[in-house]
Amino acid sequence: MGLFSSPKCDACGNKLSDAKHFHCSNCGIELHLQCAKSKGWMREGATDSGGLFSSGGTQFHWDCPNCPHTATKKV
Repeated sequence: MGLFSSPKCDACGNKLSDAKHFHCSNCGIELHLQCAKSKGWMREGATDSGGLFSSGGTQFHWDCPNCPHTATKKV
């Protein structure tokens, strides 16, 4: 990636701009949330409405398609 180029989704090739996306901390692959979900690399988990000092969100279970790394991320 060049100095002024924008990161792109490794699944669809489109820019990652402000869209929600995931980055594998092990191999560096970057994917749009929707691309990862449509390919089956991400599964939706528990959703919470948040509490007094935290915002709510949905947890996603991520299986990197490029390496054996797995993670859980709240979006």
